[in-house]
Amino acid sequence: DLASLWVAERVLVMAALQLEDRDAALRHLRRAIQLGQRAGSDELAAEARARLAYALNVRGHARKALREVEAALAVLTGTARARARAQRGAILSQLGRLDEALPDYQAALPGLRRAEDHVWVQRILYNRAVLYGYRQEFTAAENDLREAEELCQRHHLDLSLGFVHQNQGWISGLRGDVPAALDQLGRAEDCLRQHHAPVGELLADRAELLLSVRLLGEAMQASATAVREFSQQRRQLALPEARLLLAQAAILDGQA
Repeated sequence: DLASLWVAERVLVMAALQLEDRDAALRHLRRAIQLGQRAGSDELAAEARARLAYALNVRGHARKALREVEAALAVLTGTARARARAQRGAILSQLGRLDEALPDYQAALPGLRRAEDHVWVQRILYNRAVLYGYRQEFTAAENDLREAEELCQRHHLDLSLGFVHQNQGWISGLRGDVPAALDQLGRAEDCLRQHHAPVGELLADRAELLLSVRLLGEAMQASATAVREFSQQRRQLALPEARLLLAQAAILDGQA
């Protein structure tokens, strides 16, 4: 039953991604693509390609990631296509191509709302909030995060709620509300650790916040821990930023 095997591989992919085991995720994704092809379903193979694009991008292979998601979009329709567009938006956002990412988010949301795909809707909302944050559009960012928080609470998406709190903390930090940001990051960390999820990005956000108010010892500790976590996970896109934060904290602390 090739279609059921494809589903099993996709579940293993999601588990591996949550556990930050990128190598396992890539193996299972490639098997899922092969199973879709063996089942004679271009749609199943393309869905796996869209997810492969995300995993490749996290590993720092941006060009390969974009090729995979474009190949997927050439095949997919309906809800699966909307998810793939959201995936492309996330890849473009991570590459800093915000003006290209926003139309993908905007196009993906209506179909996912109609399908009542609450998991993907809240995911787009908290990702789009980050994009708005980079553009200094804080009201739009907070509106997206408020809706994402409500969806997570209503549908018991407890792990996703941790990511929402993390992004709320980041936005509060950008707005200069350090106490609120630290509180939200603390709630996010409690949630993520409770679900055994990685906290490297959260620690980098906290380090940047602490650095902004010259709490240098705490900023160095948070950024050093983020560097270790990203190194272990081979997070090639996130690691340089964490190293830069650690270097900035060290310079300000007189440790040239």
